[in-house]
Amino acid sequence: MREDLIITKLKNRSVISVRGPDATSFLQNIITQDMKSFKDYDGERAALFTGFLNVKGRILMDGIIVKPKLAG
Repeated sequence: MREDLIITKLKNRSVISVRGPDATSFLQNIITQDMKSFKDYDGERAALFTGFLNVKGRILMDGIIVKPKLAG
């Protein structure tokens, strides 16, 4: 672990897992960010700060999308 990394528990946040072949297109349709910009750079885990939208396109809540580290 890096020495300059600070980790804290966010008490008002939850973790939701979205998996499967359509996960990227599903998220693309309900968030404010572009999922195409969601890439790993230099082995670092990618993360996006985004807003989740309702059917009318209004922001319901904010969130952070993070790619999980996969084994192997």
